[in-house]
Amino acid sequence: MKNIFRLARLHFLAPGFLLYLMGYLLAILGGVKYDLAKFVFGYLIFGSAHLSVSFSNDYFDRHSDRMSIKTVFSGGSKVLVNHPELESLALKLAILLLFFSIIANMFFTIIYTYSFWFFIFGLLGAFLGWFYTAPPLKLAYRGLGELSTMLAVGF
Repeated sequence: MKNIFRLARLHFLAPGFLLYLMGYLLAILGGVKYDLAKFVFGYLIFGSAHLSVSFSNDYFDRHSDRMSIKTVFSGGSKVLVNHPELESLALKLAILLLFFSIIANMFFTIIYTYSFWFFIFGLLGAFLGWFYTAPPLKLAYRGLGELSTMLAVGF
């Protein structure tokens, strides 16, 4: 269980949450009505997609992580390098979290009667996170990692 938590790299959720919170606060300053349920529901969409990226990145980078130097920000968790028996679980968790995010996004869009484009925007963010290291796009390996992160999280 300890290795699953290390694989999740929960410390990356904090800056993601702060970015999400900042966006919500900017929306309130712009005139959007405060709604705690909508805030939490929205974060479930973003947070589960963000957590999925921790598992998928470690899974798709597991071979290159053998040669990388682990830092606080890069090099992966090294869990799959040291425990290859967890590879299948990491991939399953990544997919489960990604699908949870997509389904939550669909319900959010319907419940709050948002435009279909809201759903597409969330879907695009989820897939940019997935294809950061996943084939066939492997955005980070093509010099597009920062751009995909900016698009998926920054906006």
